[in-house]
Amino acid sequence: MNIGDRVILVTFNGLTDSSRNIDSTENYWKLINKKGVVVKDPAEQGKYASFSKEKKLLVKFDDNLEELNLNAHNNIENALWILETDLSKVVKRGVTGDTH
Repeated sequence: MNIGDRVILVTFNGLTDSSRNIDSTENYWKLINKKGVVVKDPAEQGKYASFSKEKKLLVKFDDNLEELNLNAHNNIENALWILETDLSKVVKRGVTGDTH
C-alpha cells in the first residue's frame, strides 16, 4: 500500500474483536469496517513507521476518533498507526482486485 491509498480496517492487531477487557478509549476494534486514507506524518523521516517490527501505516480515518471516544496521539487528526496486515485496499467498483 502507498500514501494516498484508500483503505478499510478489517482487523486490529490481527483480531476481529478484543480478546480481553479493555478501556473504551483503547477499543480500536470499533474502527473495523471503517475507511480512511494512508497519509504521511510530516514529522516522520521515512515513508512508514520504523518503530515496529511489522510494517505500520499512518491511516487518517474518515470518522472522528474523538467522537468515538478513542485515544489518538498523532500529529494528524483522526490518524492512527495501523499494521498493514490489518488493512485492505479500497477499490472502485468495476476495478479488478479487492472488492471492499
